[in-house]
Amino acid sequence: MGAVLFLQSGIAFWEGIRSVEEGVIERTVPPPIEPTIEQTFMAGEKIGYLHIPAQQKKISIFEGTSEKELQKGIGHLPKSSFPGQVGNIVLSGHRDTVFLHIDEWSVGDELTIESNGEHYTYKIKKTRIVDKDDGTVLVPRPREELTITTCYPFQFIGSAPERYIVIAERIK
Repeated sequence: MGAVLFLQSGIAFWEGIRSVEEGVIERTVPPPIEPTIEQTFMAGEKIGYLHIPAQQKKISIFEGTSEKELQKGIGHLPKSSFPGQVGNIVLSGHRDTVFLHIDEWSVGDELTIESNGEHYTYKIKKTRIVDKDDGTVLVPRPREELTITTCYPFQFIGSAPERYIVIAERIK
């Protein structure tokens, strides 16, 4: 009789642990977010605008980061996420044109991407300087983040050895 009770309590304990673990897994894995904008942009095609309220600027964003796109405005790194998607949205631009005053941006400033009639607002959470070959700033993220890159030092003449990085999180 004791062995049966012991076995029943063991089974009940195991089922309780399993249901708790399943509940934890269900709560910790976010549901997939459907993309809110079309993802079929061709290289060089305008995909939207970056609004910088602190500087009262509105800059065009183009698909691609070749010199051709960067001469027109900000480039969206192909294969990076789009606004409204989980992941890392990577935008790049020249330090002496579209991001001439990026050094005036502050943690807490808001940036808005306008694309396909939608507005996506991000708050700057940090800036950092990395080596020009540091690919860690391009890796996917588990939540929607905006990464902006430009060459650094800002006054450097020629091919800059570093990159200035702005990382912002989606707030609305």
